[in-house]
Amino acid sequence: MNVRGLIAALCRWLPAWLIRALLRTANPHFIVSAAGIFRNAQGEVLLLRHVFRDRYPWGLPGGFLKAGETPEQGVVRELREETGLDVAVGGVAGVNLISPRHMEVIVLGTGSVQMPSSLNFEIFEARFFAPDQLPEDMPPGHRRRIRESAQRTS
Repeated sequence: MNVRGLIAALCRWLPAWLIRALLRTANPHFIVSAAGIFRNAQGEVLLLRHVFRDRYPWGLPGGFLKAGETPEQGVVRELREETGLDVAVGGVAGVNLISPRHMEVIVLGTGSVQMPSSLNFEIFEARFFAPDQLPEDMPPGHRRRIRESAQRTS
């Protein structure tokens, strides 16, 4: 019997909770966040200047996903918490590898959004930017995804 066959036979005898524990221990853990590209009627993109982001304070709205939450649900929740806006999202625009243990899913908003009337304690400022006039101090992955989405819609 080869090693794969031995492992398969062993897994049939072990309880499911033990298999899950072994898999959790043997596999790397990482963080998943989500961000959204939301445009106004003029095609400008909503960016937020975040309190807790030192290197790149400007960026797409979003945050870390909660257990069992899809990227779309996470972005809708985060935007509501940070700005009070209720939005709808469509498909995934792309995935950015932020670090070896942090993956970010970028989703596209549907329809146009207005300027938020209130911001929570995590956000200094909200502004709309044209895709070709983005601030310098924003994550390069956000800049790339915004420009890619703008090329697809034009």
